[in-house]
Amino acid sequence: MKKTCVLFSPIGRTDPCRQQKDGTMRDGAMLHIIRYYHPETVALFMTREMMQYHRKDDRYRKAIHAVCPDLRDENIRIIDHGEIVDANKFESFDQHFRKELEKLHKEYPNHEILANITSGTPQMEASLYVLAVTLPFPIKLVQDNAPFKSNWVDRFGPVEEALTRLAESELSTPELNRSVEVKPQNLIRTMQQENIKALLKSYDYQAVYAVLDNAPELFSDRVVNLRKAAACRLRLETQKGYDFARKVGRGNTFALHGQGELEEIYEYLLTLDILLKRGAYGDYARAVSPAITAVMEPVTSRCLGYPVHDLCKLDEKGVWRIQPDLVKAKNEALYQYLMHSYKNNFHPTPLSADNLLNILRYYKEQVDPGFFLYDFEDLREFESNIRNLAAHTIVAITEEKIIQNCGRPPRDYLTLLRGQLDRLCAARLPWNDYDQMNQAIITELNCK
Repeated sequence: MKKTCVLFSPIGRTDPCRQQKDGTMRDGAMLHIIRYYHPETVALFMTREMMQYHRKDDRYRKAIHAVCPDLRDENIRIIDHGEIVDANKFESFDQHFRKELEKLHKEYPNHEILANITSGTPQMEASLYVLAVTLPFPIKLVQDNAPFKSNWVDRFGPVEEALTRLAESELSTPELNRSVEVKPQNLIRTMQQENIKALLKSYDYQAVYAVLDNAPELFSDRVVNLRKAAACRLRLETQKGYDFARKVGRGNTFALHGQGELEEIYEYLLTLDILLKRGAYGDYARAVSPAITAVMEPVTSRCLGYPVHDLCKLDEKGVWRIQPDLVKAKNEALYQYLMHSYKNNFHPTPLSADNLLNILRYYKEQVDPGFFLYDFEDLREFESNIRNLAAHTIVAITEEKIIQNCGRPPRDYLTLLRGQLDRLCAARLPWNDYDQMNQAIITELNCK
């Protein structure tokens, strides 16, 4: 076989060879891999116990020469870690193994690097699995599927005698290659799952996409569709998101699907909640104004008994603008009230929380004195304060800054908006839809 590989191998008690139940001597894992892969260089990682055996009779090099006589001594590297006394209690070999594997890769950049995961302790095997996943160059993990295992013990006799018995066993009943190349897909998948779960906690669906895109074979189409559903939803492409969720039977995570204006408001308020959870207070400050207006519009329509848009015209940019002439034609008393409120400067202007609040004030004063106006006054004052802070100053907007300028934590105002939408829908809405979607993604992650 052409020498295009190098081998990194921890050394364990079953190296370099072991005796089977029938008394025949067979290769240990390290030696068996060398026999069939013919590496150009072998790096043997030894703890104190293994170094003692090495110094006693040079058994590892002698065994390697017995099966691969053209491998020179300088290409059989002894990595002495005699400071490791009890390998089973040593917590992690990651740092030591990484150093040696990087050294091999630097010296042999075009060679395949093999790593023996059978010899050594479970901690050593675990470290090699992790490094095979995390190192920026490929590592091929090789496992020896030997049917019987027993330790090398001195009763086997001198190393030369053991190697003679090994040669005789191989000559009489040669073994097929027991080496199996292990793909650490399960470990990779587990690590990627944990990565995705962490990203879901911050609702970073674009980053989740990057993880899925890097390893598409590890995850089902159901996971991919749910990720798309969440990403579309966060962009307020609600129908598109719903379609992706429905493909995998998760359309129920869109609580107000098909309810028009109420669904739009609900979805927008959910995105405001995510901004707060992320601590993106500047973005929240800039986004809250449309939410306040959106909630006040249907409330105002119900108070008037007809759509508030009946008092407006849609301009060429798609913006509803309140029209004094339409207000006058529809309700002379309301028109007079607004003229007075704006000191005779009531003119066509975009429909906003400000003019909606004045309409609601008219309703409370002239129609229903019991109408609860305070939430809307609080929201309008908050909008005025926070909009000036966000739009006209170059300053870090923090939760403390909002409390300082507005008197209350930013979440309090979102709670007011949610309460108004609950009343509009005559139901307590599920305000954890994104968490339900995230849980659906996690459930699908765990299925494959």
